Amino acid sequence: TANTSTNPSNDSLVVNNITYTVVDALSKLFILLMRLADKESSDITVRVNLLGRILNSITKVLIDDHEFKSTNLLLFDQRPYFRLLSNLSLDIGVPDPKKEVNIALLPMFAAFTQVYISINPNILPGFTFSWMQLISQRSFLPNLMLIKGQKGYVYMYKLLVLFIQYITPYIKTLILNDIIKKLYKFLLKILLIILHDFPEFLVENYILLCDIIPTHCIQLRNIILSAFPRNMRLPDPFTPNLKVDLLPEIQQIPKLINEYFLILNDKNVKSKLDSYLLNKLPIDLPNLLVNLISNSVSNNNIQIVNAVIIYIGNYGSIQLINKLNTSNNVNILELFKYLLNNSIDNETKYVILNCMVNQLRYPNSHTHFFSYIILLLFFESSDNELLQELITRVLLERLIVHRPHPWGLLITFMELIKNPRYGFWRKNFTHCAPEIERVFESVARSYLDSNTANSITSNAIVSNSVSVNK
Repeated sequence: TANTSTNPSNDSLVVNNITYTVVDALSKLFILLMRLADKESSDITVRVNLLGRILNSITKVLIDDHEFKSTNLLLFDQRPYFRLLSNLSLDIGVPDPKKEVNIALLPMFAAFTQVYISINPNILPGFTFSWMQLISQRSFLPNLMLIKGQKGYVYMYKLLVLFIQYITPYIKTLILNDIIKKLYKFLLKILLIILHDFPEFLVENYILLCDIIPTHCIQLRNIILSAFPRNMRLPDPFTPNLKVDLLPEIQQIPKLINEYFLILNDKNVKSKLDSYLLNKLPIDLPNLLVNLISNSVSNNNIQIVNAVIIYIGNYGSIQLINKLNTSNNVNILELFKYLLNNSIDNETKYVILNCMVNQLRYPNSHTHFFSYIILLLFFESSDNELLQELITRVLLERLIVHRPHPWGLLITFMELIKNPRYGFWRKNFTHCAPEIERVFESVARSYLDSNTANSITSNAIVSNSVSVNK
């Protein structure tokens, strides 16, 4: 990939032996034509149609040039095209972050988005670095995200998905060269920008994004799951004796994308699942779900697993809010235990637990319910230390990476290691090797006050020594 001019300036027309005078003149001509169209007609569709024709012409030339150079093993220079598209985007201007962008501008951003989709890295890998800069420009990303009614979210989601799909095969190899590291850092950067400035986007699309992010990309997932609505003030998870079940926020059911669960209809499961949750029929549904989940994990179709877990959890959270526990309703804890205990291998159990931990986000009914279920699963699996170890692994591996860490994840893990009810520090896997023991002690000191951490770990060491001597 050719080196790109990261910040083209009108004051400097010659960069790395590239003269931008003609490109800048062409972009100014296009901009003048669009402004002339504005003067002749007050209808923005005239400008949008003209912009669309201009962008389509640029795209056609860009794709033809890229394909010709690739076919003939020639160096493709992405800089002129980046400069031209960047100038056209900059003409829109940088939005005021305190104001919503006029929804009338949505067709213009839709036109740019369509072009960026048609020249995404999966199609034009030689244009990748320019493409990254174009979708993150101050004249594009903030404008798109600030459009009234969150109408621009769907376009940003499409662009993010395309980039994640492009980088995923390289990340899965775990052998990252300098180029892939830069791409990964860009993805981290853009997600952190969205987390800081537009957290509602991640709150709304967390399920879809978690579906396509590789399982071992824990920091990416943590960033997405750390988002919370801007009008919410998070309770400090380190508050002594914090009573999570008394927080008013846990009564709020988070918004879910209804279309997401259509996959359960496609698998002919949703109606059976509804019936089972209401009256425990058909009785063979748990076994059907085990087979469905196992096949989905084998085929790397995590969306089905997520859909099943979240659908059951949503029902369970409503039960918990309304304190429903009639004889007709299924025991959600028993259903989750059945899915975990009857999974064919540890990988499937790991995927199920990951889907459950993905729901530990900001204070809401799902976070409260899944935190409650995960802790209860740990407590009631005293005869299955392997499952307890898997639960600990899923929680711990998300805490030993760089921040941010989701609020629900913190309060769940702190409750697990602090509350003597769970006997966490007496488990064999916490002392199976000196290296593991040091990791647990380090985490305890990071998330507990020093006196509590020292007391817990010291008592655990003494208790473990006594049990070994016996």
